[in-house]
Amino acid sequence: MLSDPSRLRALRRTGLLDTPPEEAFNRLTRIVTAALNVPVSLVSLVEPDRQFFKSCVGLPAHLAPGNETPISHSLCRYVVEADGPLVLPDARQHPEFSTHPAVLELGVVAYAGFPFHSPEGEVLGSLCAIDFKSRQWTATDLMILEDLAGSVRTELSLRLIAEEAGDAALRLLRLESISDAALAHLSLDELLSELLDRIRSALGADTATVLLHERDELVVRASVGSAEREPPASVSVPLAGDEGIIGVLTVGLGEDQALGAEDRALLGFAAERLSRGISHAQMFEREQTTAQTLQRSVLPDRMLPLPGISAGVRYVPAQHAHHVGGDWYDVFALADGRAAFTVGDVAGHGIPSAAAMWRVRSALQAYMFQSGNADDALTRVDELLLAGPPHAMVTAVAVTLDPGAGRADIARAGHPPPVLLVPGRKPRVVVDSGGPPLAIVGAPYRPEAVTVEFPPGATLIAYTDGLIERRDEPIDVSVENLVRACDSAPAEVEALCDYVLAEMLGGEPPNDDVALLVIRNSTPSSGPS
Repeated sequence: MLSDPSRLRALRRTGLLDTPPEEAFNRLTRIVTAALNVPVSLVSLVEPDRQFFKSCVGLPAHLAPGNETPISHSLCRYVVEADGPLVLPDARQHPEFSTHPAVLELGVVAYAGFPFHSPEGEVLGSLCAIDFKSRQWTATDLMILEDLAGSVRTELSLRLIAEEAGDAALRLLRLESISDAALAHLSLDELLSELLDRIRSALGADTATVLLHERDELVVRASVGSAEREPPASVSVPLAGDEGIIGVLTVGLGEDQALGAEDRALLGFAAERLSRGISHAQMFEREQTTAQTLQRSVLPDRMLPLPGISAGVRYVPAQHAHHVGGDWYDVFALADGRAAFTVGDVAGHGIPSAAAMWRVRSALQAYMFQSGNADDALTRVDELLLAGPPHAMVTAVAVTLDPGAGRADIARAGHPPPVLLVPGRKPRVVVDSGGPPLAIVGAPYRPEAVTVEFPPGATLIAYTDGLIERRDEPIDVSVENLVRACDSAPAEVEALCDYVLAEMLGGEPPNDDVALLVIRNSTPSSGPS
């Protein structure tokens, strides 16, 4: 398949091999990294002896000098050879790929790739997403990848049409291409900015503006182009939604400019695409607002006071609304007077993850209250999830605290480890092997708790991975950065919460949700009298 002559002719005919990056392809890989929250995305063209990256986002340059790797290091080749998707949640666990050079030398762990084709149907390469840690690819992840892989073929068709049919068809198809890609992956404001700029450029207009109905009046929602002067002439077309007119698209024309029949048809087409995109984006934003509301209703800003315990909590939503979903924290009293807390994360985003988070959090609290044992509670939640319909992966840490006895029992299920601060000692990670995440078929949770000294004044910091994960560094390095930051942390609990967020996020909104819980043993010290 890789050496098929007709395929190789189609590959050379694209004119993409050994050429610099281009925005048309970089846009696709940026959308993949943002929508799927992965560090690396590639548009890979596969030859018999190598793969060339027309777009390469997130892969360190020293791993792919010259934007290429030998075919021996290519997972995309298998996508091309099969002319179908390759999806690996953890290549290290796969018998065929565990010793592959891409895994051993490039550090690839999770991989998902879909083929793209020439206008004539020849398979050329793969659009792929790569993570350096294990992950369960969701149906939405794979749908996004498949749709965007199709956009590569659309872009190649545009180039062929530009050569054969001229600028009018090119402008029409370019609008279609960007609007289709934007429908599922951009917020309303991003969508309007992107499409208005395309519309203005395609028509050669001075300005392009969208006005939407808000509270029974037309309000300017977005505008691109020069605002220094009023264009001599404007052309407006209505934007029609499912329930009637939702707004108006207006383009401002320069002096001595008029729209011909072809341009008016193009403007009408753009209005139809824009209307559909606005309706989709508004529906998506409503869903995200619902997810945020559900999540915030479960996560109080402050916890109820418990004897011998001081608690500080923070929740920071993701920079992009479509990443909001399944993070939680919880603090509660056990029947025997001890305290307990949990922090966790349901994989995925949106309403399904927020709803699943509510169920898992409630079940874990109930099982911990019933048994008083963190290990047992995690085991029972895992059994509950595995007994039901397929469920997204869940990571969690569960802790029982006895402030009077100065003891904490900690159980982890695939979750980042807490950090322990004891007065007079260096901060440290609570190291234990832990168990796998919950709801993993074939990998049931096995109790592996650890008991640590938790004297008066001691503090435990638990968090979700949005606090520490960085695309350019391993997770253990990120955890060590948190430990070093805690070495200079303030003593007061609320100030400590703010300090940790400031040190780890640098004042920037995170790429993923952050749930942070700080627990301190506030019982009086029983020192010598």
